[in-house]
Amino acid sequence: MPDYDVRYQANEVNLGSTFQQIDRSLSVQIGADCTDPLDHTEFVTPAATPMAPCFTGSAHDHGIWMPIRRTRVNVVATDPVTRFVVDDAEPFKVGDTVHAIDVSGPSAGCTDLGAITLIDYNTNTITVTNNASGLNVDDWVEVTENGCVDVANDRFKHPRLVGMLKAAHDTRLSAGDTTGATLPATVVVNGSIRSADVNFNVSPVDDELLIVQFSELTPNPDGISIITPQHGDEAVDMADEGFESS
Repeated sequence: MPDYDVRYQANEVNLGSTFQQIDRSLSVQIGADCTDPLDHTEFVTPAATPMAPCFTGSAHDHGIWMPIRRTRVNVVATDPVTRFVVDDAEPFKVGDTVHAIDVSGPSAGCTDLGAITLIDYNTNTITVTNNASGLNVDDWVEVTENGCVDVANDRFKHPRLVGMLKAAHDTRLSAGDTTGATLPATVVVNGSIRSADVNFNVSPVDDELLIVQFSELTPNPDGISIITPQHGDEAVDMADEGFESS
């Protein structure tokens, strides 16, 4: 059998900490009604949840941080024109003001859907106050108050400050509380993380808007790099020659 000088060099990230790297963090105030975007009734919001400050059309004070809540349209509105089905309704609550973003990006159109009046979490059906008949399958629906677009002008907001929770956040002051309080927390605003470790109801690989928000629209150099999976010849640097048996 011939001798080979084989060098194993894995370029994929190492498992371990939630974040692969933290370069800068920021102290923020998080709203009292903050919940896990994967469970609308859960007080504890896990680490690595994408967050953004509230700024418009909001029930929260300007600058209070809340989870980014977004999903895709699964079945378009027909009758009634205010009701449609999404991939996952868990991030949303009755009373949220929401808008839709065209699947090809905000430049192709954004729609003000008004307030959510009813949610069926079993069927992921959402009812809103405005006409939603213009939506297409795979359009994005997100909460307006800390969303990534300027709906009136069909464009991304720029610049936008976003971050991810550095550690799990509990809105209750004590375990027995049945309501939350506005409390301080820390968000990572510059660093890197594996897409699989992001606590979001849509895979960051599929939700390209999230990657744009964190790596291109932020005022911080580089923002948070969301590392997507890479599997193939380029992931491991090894000799191409096959082994011969003697």
